[in-house]
Amino acid sequence: MKEIKLILLSGLIIALLFAAGLEFILRVGMVENPLFDRRQIQGKVNHHKYKLLVIGDSFIVPKSLLGTLLSRDLGSYDVAVLNVATSGTGPFEYLEEIKTVATEFKPDVVLLSYYAGNDLTNVQNHPNFKPFRQRDKQTGVAINSSSSRPFFRHLYLYHYLLRSSQTVRRWFFNYEEMEAAGIPPDLIEDAKTSKINPWLLRLALDQKNYFLDNLLMETDENIRAWQKAKELLTEVHEISTRHNSQLVMIVFPASVQVNESHFDFLKRLRFNMDDKTLKSAKPQRLLLEFCGERNIRCLDVLPSLRARRSEEFYRDKDDHFNEAGNRLAGTLIVEFILKNTAIGSRVKAEKGVITDAEFKQKLLEERAVHQRILNPTAQ
Repeated sequence: MKEIKLILLSGLIIALLFAAGLEFILRVGMVENPLFDRRQIQGKVNHHKYKLLVIGDSFIVPKSLLGTLLSRDLGSYDVAVLNVATSGTGPFEYLEEIKTVATEFKPDVVLLSYYAGNDLTNVQNHPNFKPFRQRDKQTGVAINSSSSRPFFRHLYLYHYLLRSSQTVRRWFFNYEEMEAAGIPPDLIEDAKTSKINPWLLRLALDQKNYFLDNLLMETDENIRAWQKAKELLTEVHEISTRHNSQLVMIVFPASVQVNESHFDFLKRLRFNMDDKTLKSAKPQRLLLEFCGERNIRCLDVLPSLRARRSEEFYRDKDDHFNEAGNRLAGTLIVEFILKNTAIGSRVKAEKGVITDAEFKQKLLEERAVHQRILNPTAQ
């Protein structure tokens, strides 16, 4: 028995030493990782006149095309962009991010990205919102709630291993259960080979009303979740104000609000779908009302995308933007920042901000890029 305890203790000590060593390696930047990149940006802010803090989820993470475009394009206006967006997060995590980052970074503007496709259910199914006795298989699915816990938030090793741990969890998915639930075999095979996100299948099993909840918002539970979301966003606004930062918001639409092509795919996954989701703009309307009441500038991307709904702006079998969607969103956001924020006012006073004619030219250039993406062999 003593030998077993000694072996276990030795194994634990070795594991802790290994973890401590890897944590050190990550903190000094010997291996690329998101927290080190964030710290590097914070260290360079003295070389820029203006500071923008970006908070959101996977739509706008730093390494995404949209995140890269924002840093590049705003950088040309001497704006330091600190992007702390994290996949799988929602309003609970957005609040924790600004509590942690705003004091040290002191941004001129905070850009909060709200995704109409899941930020409501990220509140509705969050462990911090549901009483313990009411928790069920929907609680916490596809929500990175650990990122809102202080210990995990500052642990480099956690953020570095998060993606790997999510991959490992996929290995234990019960695909037989998914097939028994009626999900077509071809989609299951696509999930196994990562042609589509396996978590989307898990979501279809546990939250069949996922799109109805987020886009139609008709149930009492939806209404309670929206009230809580407003409370969280209000606190984000109040913290921004206390730090003399201007809060602005952007709301991204779900794919079915823009392109009908994803509707049948989601039905095949066995989500409960309703034709009303194709025309719904309720999440956007409620968020715009909230912003109006608090005098928060808000950019709704939906009208610009619907005006060109014959084009595809989302990845195949995925609810995230494709290259064309990212480029259009990037153009719209940069123009919005420069025309509606304190940063834009100061830039305009110094050297003039982007004009309507210049913006229209950027849209024409973006559309030309989109056409080349759709027809790569066209002359």
